[in-house]
Amino acid sequence: DELLKLHCEANTLYWAKVLLAMTYEFIYSAISSAEHPPLFEIPKLRFVEAGLALAHSQSKGPGPINPKLSGMASGMYLLEEKIEGGHVVFKKFIHNMDCGPSLDEYEDAHNV
Repeated sequence: DELLKLHCEANTLYWAKVLLAMTYEFIYSAISSAEHPPLFEIPKLRFVEAGLALAHSQSKGPGPINPKLSGMASGMYLLEEKIEGGHVVFKKFIHNMDCGPSLDEYEDAHNV
């Protein structure tokens, strides 16, 4: 059950990154063919790098290894990159547990 949830989250992150990249390709293509550049700065957003890690159990006891048990996943983890510089260089717009903005209305980047 946990593996299915983590796989879904990793897959969603993968597709979100692809869609964001396609969005920026479209924006930059439109800008390059426009007569004038936009009157505002295009914000550069990104998702964190992440991956799914599975820990597999290994037989440590004496005797032959049971192939059915030796390949079973004993732990599942969603690994995310560590962003050096913290809040100075990175602003989190959406919280993992809520799809609403994590910034208050009075904060500078709220309308991004």
